[in-house]
Amino acid sequence: MNKYLLIGGAGFIGSAIAKELLLKGNEVSIFELPQSNLFRVKLIEDKINIYTGDLTQIDVIKDIIVKNKISIVLHLASSLIPSSAEHHYNVDLENIILPTIKLLTVFSELKVKLVFFSSGGAVYGKKNNGIFSENDVLMPISYYGQSKLIIEESIKFESRKSGLNFLILRPSNPYGIGQSLYGKQGLIATCIHNILTDQPIEIWGDGTVVRDYIYIDDFVDIVVNIINKAEENETVNIGSGKGYSVNQVLDIFKRLITKRNIDLKFLEGRSVDASAIILDVTKLKSILNYEFTTLENGIQKFLSHETDNSQL
Repeated sequence: MNKYLLIGGAGFIGSAIAKELLLKGNEVSIFELPQSNLFRVKLIEDKINIYTGDLTQIDVIKDIIVKNKISIVLHLASSLIPSSAEHHYNVDLENIILPTIKLLTVFSELKVKLVFFSSGGAVYGKKNNGIFSENDVLMPISYYGQSKLIIEESIKFESRKSGLNFLILRPSNPYGIGQSLYGKQGLIATCIHNILTDQPIEIWGDGTVVRDYIYIDDFVDIVVNIINKAEENETVNIGSGKGYSVNQVLDIFKRLITKRNIDLKFLEGRSVDASAIILDVTKLKSILNYEFTTLENGIQKFLSHETDNSQL
């Protein structure tokens, strides 16, 4: 059994990880920003410790770690998405990035392991074949990607300086049950919402942009297992290793949904969208032998959870 602190642990990904950690017999504490919605952890709130505050409250977080004898910190906090503008980045810099850098010395001092959730897409940038391994040069083209890069490099520097034990995870695009249908990102969740509310699906560009998707149950299972199996001070891509274009995702919805019209609205492409981002998961597969949920099966599960199949 380990004692975990999840910073930003009440969101889609964090709450799913928290529930799985509990099932595995671990102790879980969550630290969330004051404005965060805690509805996803409502069912487990009597089994975990929940704290709210700002990341600038370094001493408060340090006391939480000491009081609960935390051995592993998972950092999932971010206020940005790939399309975030400069002013959003400046706010994140003040409230998330710089406080996180200050916290690194605390984690090292208290000898806790840091698991940082970076980005398996935005942190890489662009590449001709669109396939990215952990050893590729990082050249983000969005403020979101740049924010993750700054924290990654700060973690590695702190490790060299003081011996911080870390694991950097670069997720692709987790999707599935528990994801908000009303958010500003997430192609699959947005498609489900717009289809069920008879709204057109807005497509940036011509639908040929390719991304790597991973079902949330697969992602959580991998994360919980890899934390203790990966070598110290390692960086690991976590994705399916398969790329699907927006048009291919839409084709899956058209096969699964026969009783509703799927209307599309094509918009001008965005500069922050690389044409293809597929994660090379060779390292992941060397650590864990994993069978991934197919994209079609994952979408079917998500759809079935959100609506009565008779509506589809």
